Amino acid sequence: MKPRVKYTIIAILVVVVFVSIINLKKVEIVKPVTSELSQTTPVFPAKDGEQEKNIKDANKKELPANPYLTKESISALPPQIKEFLLLDMKSIKNTEETKQFYELLRSESAIDEARKILLDVKLTDLVESEREHFAATRFLARALGDLNNKTNNGLIEIVKKIILKENLSSDLPEKAKMILAGDKAELVQTLIAFNKNAHKELLSRTSNSNIKKIVENANNYNESMRVGN
Repeated sequence: MKPRVKYTIIAILVVVVFVSIINLKKVEIVKPVTSELSQTTPVFPAKDGEQEKNIKDANKKELPANPYLTKESISALPPQIKEFLLLDMKSIKNTEETKQFYELLRSESAIDEARKILLDVKLTDLVESEREHFAATRFLARALGDLNNKTNNGLIEIVKKIILKENLSSDLPEKAKMILAGDKAELVQTLIAFNKNAHKELLSRTSNSNIKKIVENANNYNESMRVGN
């Protein structure tokens, strides 16, 4: 073999070995990409339906319990507010349930149930009263959002009267005042969501400094949450 050909072959072999070493190092430093799901899914073959179950378990998230929406607290509510909550908490899937839901939101007796709850606090059981107030404000907020309700103006006036009710007596326990003030603030925010000038009328209809402050704070909060601010 001629020396020139011999050196050429040796040079080619050196290049091949060098490239092979580089590629081997690249393979060693690249770590396999693993997802959260792959870490929880077994690497051995799963039985029929087992892999699907593992995927569902991996994606399952625990939601915090809502102390206001327990079976015990709902059972103590007035009938129509209880019925509303049971529908509101589930995914309504048929026409009959949808019809029932909106009939409740437009029911004068259901609205009156909510009104009675929100005008006072049960001093003998503030925990239970707080749950009732949560359910009642939630109901009225949903009812205000039902813009197809032809009797909506009557509902709006009822909500305004609840807000303007001077029931924040200094004689009340602090917890009771917080419940009533919270109701008012939430209802003001809901009203403003559908009519940004609603707070002006509320302010013009009361001279009570506490109620004025609640209305102003609720309006300021809504303003701060508007897109573009």
